[in-house]
Amino acid sequence: MLGAAASGIGSAAASAVGTSVGDEVYKYGKEFFHDMSRRVDNDLENNYEMLIEHAEKLYARRDDILAQAKTKQLTQVCEAWISRVMKSEEEIGHLIQLKCLRMSLSNFGMVEFRQNVFSSLSLLEELQIDVDPNNRSWEAIVKVITKEVATLKHLTSLSICFPTVDCLQSFISASPLWKDFRFTFQFSVGYHDSTCYQILDFFEYQIMNCLKFANGEGVDPIISDVLLETDAFELIGHKGASRLSDFGIESINKMRGCLIEGCDEIETIVHCNSEGRSALEWLEKMYINNVPKLESIWEGPIHAGSLARLTTLTLRRCLKLKKIFSNGMIEQLFKLEHLSIEECPEIEEIIIESENNGLKPDALPRLKMVVLSDLPKVKSIWTDDSLKWPSLESIKISMCQMLTRLPFSSENAISLRCIEANQSWWSALVWQDDAIEKRLRSIWLPSSS
Repeated sequence: MLGAAASGIGSAAASAVGTSVGDEVYKYGKEFFHDMSRRVDNDLENNYEMLIEHAEKLYARRDDILAQAKTKQLTQVCEAWISRVMKSEEEIGHLIQLKCLRMSLSNFGMVEFRQNVFSSLSLLEELQIDVDPNNRSWEAIVKVITKEVATLKHLTSLSICFPTVDCLQSFISASPLWKDFRFTFQFSVGYHDSTCYQILDFFEYQIMNCLKFANGEGVDPIISDVLLETDAFELIGHKGASRLSDFGIESINKMRGCLIEGCDEIETIVHCNSEGRSALEWLEKMYINNVPKLESIWEGPIHAGSLARLTTLTLRRCLKLKKIFSNGMIEQLFKLEHLSIEECPEIEEIIIESENNGLKPDALPRLKMVVLSDLPKVKSIWTDDSLKWPSLESIKISMCQMLTRLPFSSENAISLRCIEANQSWWSALVWQDDAIEKRLRSIWLPSSS
């Protein structure tokens, strides 16, 4: 429409005389472009609505302007403006060739979303749609967008927030690209105070497929289906599931990172039976925070290959947790490098002796860093100094008053370079002999906590 209006006006300019109509058009156009200049580039909805509105006004005025222009001459300023209109129309036409679009729905408010915006961008390959987590007015808009985005045939990357599982289901069932190996995604399902993916901050390399499931209930098959393709999973504020494996052992096996936070009903992470297969084979990093009913990480037999790639395990504010390493679990953790346990008041032993009878000296061969904080009942890391701890470089201990012995001797932990702890705790330690105390004192770093 912009092109039709501008072309009609431009063709009359050569023979027309007078200035009043041209000045009128110029004034209107100047306001139009001034308004456009204040819009952000990625505000597709507002730009689209505004362009349509102004194009319709120009089109409606065309006949009147042309009739008056037959006896009046358009000014040079007006002709310059007409040229700008025609150029803008050409640039707007290039939108249909967009391959990458990043936009925000935060400014939509109550504006009605015009349909067929995304379906007209048929060449899109990468689409990112951000929302304001504190404003739910975008929910209805996303439902419309979901239907249109699902029709895009060239899409290879999609980042979007689905307000409900049903909305996610709508996309999965309609999109022909969902199972395409080239398709990557970042899906956030449900409402949460942040749309960021915390788990991604802990990886040194790029993670492609992410799923955040916030404040949901039960075990929905569509979530299990998406988990089959997920590399990083965040389960936040979930109800109606007592373990992560309720979503299916096969479904959680591909994930490389997992964050579980604020899930009041989770009691264990994985429960396996004697005939089951290995679980969490690709998991590298696990962060569990504020899961008050968690009692263990693993229940049942641990089949070979389970947790074989785990490098980082962080446990924080798990008020009922007593057992970290179940029977046979440590034997699978030959890649574990970082262990952090904080604010878990019921833990008495980091490695429970009764669960780990016959533990070989070369267990945890790659463990580099241990952090123990606010564990009022913990009495031991390991029962004696039989483990080699060949890669251990640093250990940080705070608010562990009952921990009075360290599992080190003059011969093990040969890579240990730092023990960070406060003066009062260090002074209360019990030593097997003076040689050990002398060796470890040289690497002790006093802390204020």
